[in-house]
Amino acid sequence: VLADVAQMRQLFQNLVGNALKFRAEGRRPEVHIGARQEGGEWLFAVKDNGIGVPVEDQPRVFERFYRVDKSRSREMGGTGLGGKAYPAPQASLMAILASGIVGHDMAWPLIIVGMLMAFGFILVQVKSPMLVCVGMYLPLETSFAIFIGGLIKGVFDSIAKRRGFNEAQTIRSGNNGTLLAAGLIAGEALIGLLFAGLAVANLKYDTWLPNLSHFFPAPFGVSLLVFVVIGWVLIRVPLANAGRPEDPAPPSAMV
Repeated sequence: VLADVAQMRQLFQNLVGNALKFRAEGRRPEVHIGARQEGGEWLFAVKDNGIGVPVEDQPRVFERFYRVDKSRSREMGGTGLGGKAYPAPQASLMAILASGIVGHDMAWPLIIVGMLMAFGFILVQVKSPMLVCVGMYLPLETSFAIFIGGLIKGVFDSIAKRRGFNEAQTIRSGNNGTLLAAGLIAGEALIGLLFAGLAVANLKYDTWLPNLSHFFPAPFGVSLLVFVVIGWVLIRVPLANAGRPEDPAPPSAMV
């Protein structure tokens, strides 16, 4: 059989995975995989006893991004747009472009839309078109965190301008804020390693932690208060370390 090994593997993974995920309630899933030769070609078939595809949706099953049961498929995940594995469109878009390059079937409508959007950003004089495009490309949880960081930086710049910071004070406080933010990022990475260690050791912290104290899991208000405190620290500490106007300016840590 002359075929792309990676794409054939992905095809069967999708078909078998869907057969197991979209099974009928109360029915033991059965998946049958077969192949037969017809002339100079091979016909592969994957058959299951799941919920199937409604007749009215069958003509659209080969459309990109199309999902019959959008709510259920989003809950169960998948390789398509909006699944748990790819909560944002960037993975599917990159897969389409990669497939188009390899298979000589470029998705020109997507490329043309991207070109028109970039041209529109230039016409409306967006200060950083590339940042806007990157923000649209990233998952919402990532771009929202960047947006909150931009708000904190905006508040800091506004206060620094109102206090009349000169160039030396601006650089000094900016360096301090960069160092503080880098420390928080490093701390987050260490916490990630801690959770990874708990997972490897099979320690169910989500089970024994609530038994340790009725405070856990903490209410949403407590989490929100923690973020407010972090934002206040990211503004207050750099402002407090701006130094005197007559002090020499240090090298800038921001590019």
